[in-house]
Amino acid sequence: MNNNQNQNQNQNQNQNQNQNQNQNQNQNQNENQNQNQNQNQNENENEMKNLEKKVTKNLIKNYSNLLNGNSFKDFSIFVENKSNPFEIKVHKSILSSRSHFFNKFLKEENHIDQIFLNQFNKKEMKSILSYIYYGNISFENQENLIQLLEISIYFKLNLLKEIIQKKISNSINYSNFFQFLFQNRNLNSNEIEIKCFELINQNFSQIQNNENLFNLTKEEIIKFIQFKQEKKEIFQFDFFQFLNNWIEKELIHQD
Repeated sequence: MNNNQNQNQNQNQNQNQNQNQNQNQNQNQNENQNQNQNQNQNENENEMKNLEKKVTKNLIKNYSNLLNGNSFKDFSIFVENKSNPFEIKVHKSILSSRSHFFNKFLKEENHIDQIFLNQFNKKEMKSILSYIYYGNISFENQENLIQLLEISIYFKLNLLKEIIQKKISNSINYSNFFQFLFQNRNLNSNEIEIKCFELINQNFSQIQNNENLFNLTKEEIIKFIQFKQEKKEIFQFDFFQFLNNWIEKELIHQD
């Protein structure tokens, strides 16, 4: 009787062991399958990304060739000197599809095949056309950024305007914020203005006697006060002292 019981117990144990082994094997197989599926999915995603990059690169190359070649060009842009302007040949269809300015101009003046933009130089115009054709633009220096922002506003290239404003904002620091603030007077960029106000506010005690601070316009002073109010900052004595001196200076100029 005892022998039979022992045998049964051993059989049950063996069965349990086999079941556990099978379960482990199945689990390992499932894990391996999942790993293979994930690996295949990652490979497919990487392959798609590489294909997308190739397509983008190919489009850029094609549109670059279109801009730099002479095929099918039906419009001329004249820049620089009025007496001896530089001609850049382009495509109406691309200009009108990418720029609100050119779209409106070409619809209103559809019989005209040229435009004179003597306020821009050859280099600036070619940079903007590179962006219009294939989304590429060169950012060389701070002065170049301001000029490109002016052009992007003129041609109503809103996305480019946002990109340049962000790039300018990131390049503003203690050594150049007055320069950018004054240059912004013709641009009216809220983002640039706020960044300059932040630096004025942070360094006010160091710059309160700076001549550039006294060159702020009445509108800029009002905006700076509004800026501080929005931040719920307390006005310190040095600001009221500056404001009093600024008002005195303005009154002298008026006399």
